[in-house]
Amino acid sequence: IIVISCLTGYLLLVMVYCIPTKNMEAHVRESVPIFLKEGDYPKVTDSTTSQLDNFTDALMLLKASYPMGEGKKVWEYALDATRYDIKGESPVKALINCYGENASEIDTINYQHYWHGYLIFLKPILCVFSYAQIRYIIIVFQLGLFSLLVTRIYAIRKEFIVPTLIMWSFLNPIATMCSLQFNSILVLTFVSMILIIRFKECWKGDLHKWKMFFLLIGILTSYLDLLTYPLVTLGVPITLWLAIDFSINDKLRNSFISSVFWLIGYGGMWAGKWLLGSIVTGDAVIQRAMERILVRTSSIAFDKDFTYGAVLKNELKLIWKYLFVVVVVLIIHFTIKSIQGIIKSSLKDAVIYVIIGTYPFIWTFILKNHTYVHWWFVYREFVITIYALLMMCFQQIGMTIRETKENV
Repeated sequence: IIVISCLTGYLLLVMVYCIPTKNMEAHVRESVPIFLKEGDYPKVTDSTTSQLDNFTDALMLLKASYPMGEGKKVWEYALDATRYDIKGESPVKALINCYGENASEIDTINYQHYWHGYLIFLKPILCVFSYAQIRYIIIVFQLGLFSLLVTRIYAIRKEFIVPTLIMWSFLNPIATMCSLQFNSILVLTFVSMILIIRFKECWKGDLHKWKMFFLLIGILTSYLDLLTYPLVTLGVPITLWLAIDFSINDKLRNSFISSVFWLIGYGGMWAGKWLLGSIVTGDAVIQRAMERILVRTSSIAFDKDFTYGAVLKNELKLIWKYLFVVVVVLIIHFTIKSIQGIIKSSLKDAVIYVIIGTYPFIWTFILKNHTYVHWWFVYREFVITIYALLMMCFQQIGMTIRETKENV
């Protein structure tokens, strides 16, 4: 499946790289005033969580609109992800210099260790729409997906709507709907949740299909994302799956196996890109990718050492309000269970959700450098903790309500 996914993903990239870039360049040129006004990291509101990543959005637009020359073949461009660049400057500066009124000569650079699978959507859309118009499309699309998700959840478990609304609020939709960089993971997460609800009955008890499902989600995450908050496509959907599918006998074991399949898909797809890039282009893609891994897993950033405590401190600055709400809900929940005399069974059911809630802590510990540098958007990984603990409580609340109604 991973090999087929790599070849299919590569073929799709080759196909979109065959599209002429004339219209794309024109629409990127129309978008220059936005980047002139907003800069690299504008905030929609005063909150840090509403900060946009125009830095990476400009990088994505430069890759999508880069015209192919005569030096390389299309199948090489599809792997190289070439863009315009100014050494020592941000992609926003490069975009303005390249497409602004006073366009100047600039260099080019390759970005080979990611798939850049978002280009299979961005290139065709950029032929027709400007960056501002694409933002509106993303807003409508995300709102439509979330509305569909809420209606599906309402149809099966009304009590899960509250945790889902809090989850969406935590991710800060104001920012995710205005940034290309943050869009892929959110859309993939919502689509995964909708599909879980859709197939929960026909795949009931068929754990092989669920393992393949999470394998494919891991593959798509690696293909579309630029290392933003990718673990969310595992943690949030798997929490929903465990909460709504009561046919799973050993939830702890099967959630672990499904998580491993997601990791295999995520890592395998990424490794496939490095291998394919090395074979087709002849460049040292694998070596450079391994160098980046060593950087992202190190405890050094901005030429200084830091501890994991410093990483968590940055994240807690942004999530403490939500954690406070969760702690209050947990205290109320377990107080009620204690009064009812069923605290032991309640704690037993809670174990799996607590374990899933630790996923972001493990992920950020491994990728310490990445988390420390990009703390202002990596904090979204901790939505897994918030969602898992809230779903645990509201699942048992719903069960208690239904049992009470049946007894009456």
